[in-house]
Amino acid sequence: MAALSHDITLDIFRCLSVKDLSRFKCVSKFWCSWIEDQNFIKLHLSYSLKTNTNRSLILYHSRYQIFSVNYDSPKTTRRLEQLEQNKNIHILGSCNGLLAVEEQNGRILLWNPSTRKYQVLPSTGIVFSPPPAFYSCSTYSGFGYDPVSDDYKLVLIVQLLGTYEEYLHSEAKVYSFRSNSWRTIKDFCFYFISERQLGVVANNVLHLLAYKIPKSSKRSSIELDLFAYKNPESSYKHLVGFDLRSEELSLVELPDFCLDVEANVDVKAVGGYLCLTATHRDMDVAGDVWIMKEYGVKESWVKLMSSTQLDFLPGSPFVVPLAFSKNEDDDGRILLWNPSTRKYQVLPSTEIEFPSPPIRCSRSTYYGFGYDPVSDDYKLVRIVQLLGAKDEYFHSEAKVYSLRSNSWRRIKDFFFYFISYRQLGFLANNVLHLLAFKTPESSKRDLVGFDLRSEEFSLVELPDFCLDENIYFNVKAMGGYLCLSATYWELGDIVADVWIMKEYGVKESWVKLMSSTYPDLLLCSPSEVPLAFSKNGDKVLFHFKLNRDRRDSLVWYDLGSKRIGEVGIRGVPIVYDVDLYVESLVPLNLKPPR
Repeated sequence: MAALSHDITLDIFRCLSVKDLSRFKCVSKFWCSWIEDQNFIKLHLSYSLKTNTNRSLILYHSRYQIFSVNYDSPKTTRRLEQLEQNKNIHILGSCNGLLAVEEQNGRILLWNPSTRKYQVLPSTGIVFSPPPAFYSCSTYSGFGYDPVSDDYKLVLIVQLLGTYEEYLHSEAKVYSFRSNSWRTIKDFCFYFISERQLGVVANNVLHLLAYKIPKSSKRSSIELDLFAYKNPESSYKHLVGFDLRSEELSLVELPDFCLDVEANVDVKAVGGYLCLTATHRDMDVAGDVWIMKEYGVKESWVKLMSSTQLDFLPGSPFVVPLAFSKNEDDDGRILLWNPSTRKYQVLPSTEIEFPSPPIRCSRSTYYGFGYDPVSDDYKLVRIVQLLGAKDEYFHSEAKVYSLRSNSWRRIKDFFFYFISYRQLGFLANNVLHLLAFKTPESSKRDLVGFDLRSEEFSLVELPDFCLDENIYFNVKAMGGYLCLSATYWELGDIVADVWIMKEYGVKESWVKLMSSTYPDLLLCSPSEVPLAFSKNGDKVLFHFKLNRDRRDSLVWYDLGSKRIGEVGIRGVPIVYDVDLYVESLVPLNLKPPR
């Protein structure tokens, strides 16, 4: 068998784990020299970072037991062999597989758990003038890599404050792995409140949250220093960056809502981005996660997610994300899929940018998908709205995707309000429809249509009885018609009426299709609407959510006999959603015609 070329061998080696490579070093001196070569070490690291492979979580308990967990498949843990058993250590930072750790006696080491190698750092030499008997100590540590000088750097900042305000001292030093020495750097003119803080690396800059004394204060410098320590709430948090290349400090701007003193703000790094979490209590504990898409640009902060689920924030308002999954590009992807041909097409991503909103706001999203026969094009509409909790902020942005051009376009703003978190549009007469409100305070819902041909919004008139607040109605499409269901109480019974618009856009063409007071027709949800006519049009198919058996069910309603017959389908889930689908050969992943 022919030997593999040098390039092919390296290409295979770079995909392997450190554990496998360590074993392969025993094969031959030649392989060993390859694997220990600095250029290959950088190649292997670069591939791991680019492909999001060979990544782990470091978990430690009581500082004595340290575990490694692969967080793409966190099913098993591996206990790391510590430098010395029963040694109490504290992790100061992590970068490119190296851990900066501090032992209980103050000794600091750089440790590579994968290769089981470590290096003891020289003493920091941080010496304070004799402090008072009682004082508090705050420590900041940050560990990162400077690609310009090809050097790993550890930053250590220690601050002491006397309990009775008679003593204050701050000192900062940086360790260089290349020179194996510590240097004193420019004084740090911000203040820590927490006892210990670990730095966050993004864009080759170490970050930490600290407090700065307001310049407008007329107090003396010493009084201001002590005032900041005693009254952290008097000043909001700043995000301070330490550039590992220039070794200069600078401020990184946070979104405006961080000025809200009721918000708990924390910053980490996720996927190379600065990541901010803001948690607050408004009826429920709510948590928002933001990322800075373009480093240093305040306007590039975008909301990644928002949650009010108590299970997501179990008792702690300081939860922060750790990392994206390996296939983070799959999260939030939108696809067009033809189940009949088993073909699909991934749509290009589109970001909807909002000005910095208040911390308390609700988000609503509308999607609608349909076909425009005039341009022979399939279109997907997405509308996203943010509404402040006290109506002091409103932003709406709409885009439409065209399959023919395979691109998104911004369209005219949508001046109606969604109340539900997510709404799917329904298609009739080549117009996408949704129910919305003219104002946040309005109790009357309007039916809004988006014409796929002209890409204009318009109102579709509903029957006059929809103005009655005692009638609950919903609108969908059935058999190509707009279909409205109206439920209400009459003489102690629940009455359900179903109407269809025979001539699209003509208010007078709404006609009643059926009316029923049969109790089984509306078991739990009066908002259900019919799905479809039967093939010969004499029956209507309904989908009921949670019937008497606490299951979803499909039933036929006979328009002639007014009887109900359940559709027996085996093997379906207890609860499910339903949509209509017709088999077709409509192609995907093809270039549009010229």
